[in-house]
Parts: sequence; C-alpha cells; structure tokens
Amino acid sequence: SGENDLSSKFGAELKKKMSEGKPVLLVDRSSQAYTNLPAKLPLLPGGRINNSALSAIAEESGIQAVGVYSAVELSTEEKYFEVLNLSKTRWFLKAFFTFSFYDTETSSKLCDFYVEEKIKISKEDYDVFSKPENITEAAISELLTQASANMSEKALEALSRISWKGFVKDVNGKKIRLSSGKEVHLKTGDELDIFSPGQPFEGKD
Repeated sequence: SGENDLSSKFGAELKKKMSEGKPVLLVDRSSQAYTNLPAKLPLLPGGRINNSALSAIAEESGIQAVGVYSAVELSTEEKYFEVLNLSKTRWFLKAFFTFSFYDTETSSKLCDFYVEEKIKISKEDYDVFSKPENITEAAISELLTQASANMSEKALEALSRISWKGFVKDVNGKKIRLSSGKEVHLKTGDELDIFSPGQPFEGKD
C-alpha cells in the first residue's frame, strides 16, 4: 500500500542516519516480516508488537537496541497566518511519524516519538499534490529526510547513554564466539570483560 511504501522509505532514511556506532535493529511497525527475525514479528493478541519478545530476539543477535517506526497519513495542508495585521497563507506537505526505541537488555523504552512533520510547498505544488498520486518523490524525500534527521538525533543521544555490550554465543576450548564484532568496531587486540550470570569467566583468551 502507499502508506507501507512511505513507512519503508522512512525506515531507509533512519538506517542511513543511524548506520554508525552501536548496532541497532530497525523494524517497520506495519511489516509482518523482517530478514533478521522469524517469519513473523512477535505480536500481542491485539496486533501490537511484543516489544519484550522482539528485544530478546535482537539480544540473541548482538543488537544493542530495537527501534520500531512508522510513517502514515501523507497529505497537504493550507494554513492562514495573521502577521502584523496582514494575512498570509502557507502550504505544507505533512505526515505523521512514530519511532519507539528500546534497550535490548532491559526492554525499557529509551525514547518514544509521535510527531507531525511538515515542509513548506508552493501554492502550485499544493494544487497538484491535492491528488496523492501526484506528490513528487523529491517532495516526499525532503519530508522524510527532515523527519529522520530529527528523530535519529534524539534516538542516538538516548543510545549514547547505554554502554556497548555483546553476548557469548558459544565457547569452544579457549575460544569464545561473540554475537557481534567488526560491525561495532571491535578489532584484534581489544580486551573485553566477560561475565556469566553472577561471576566472570576465568582462563579464557
């Protein structure tokens, strides 16, 4: 559908903005499938995503945080302003965006946004865009870039407040396989503290 396509494009912009640093998993709220997850997202009876189950899956994969996003209701708006007794009209392209961000270790919500973002357009574009199928890709891209920049900045700020952590996938003799590595800038020679529930491992390289 058109809204699913809008949400997918919004997710692509978010991924560009959040591609550096700690690994995060971004999931389209409207999607029923995702390549890094089981065939279907873990859903609650009412249809909402089971955030705790999703976080558990992401933790197993070495993901620091899970972000669930959506973009809906792309439309135009005509607005009148009174400035120093002068009437002005402005025209906008707008949509509603949501972005919830969860720490995988605790399943706690790091931040939660539900906002209306809008960009200015001309009267000519407003008339053309009155039919949704006539809204240009350039205008949509500008709106998505603005929305993703605003939300990713706040999400990355929240993410910076939690320490990086990985998870031990298996142990073979003195070798330990972690859930993530070079994608979080780990390199040969780095030293890590490894803990089991309650006590540190000993004698592991």
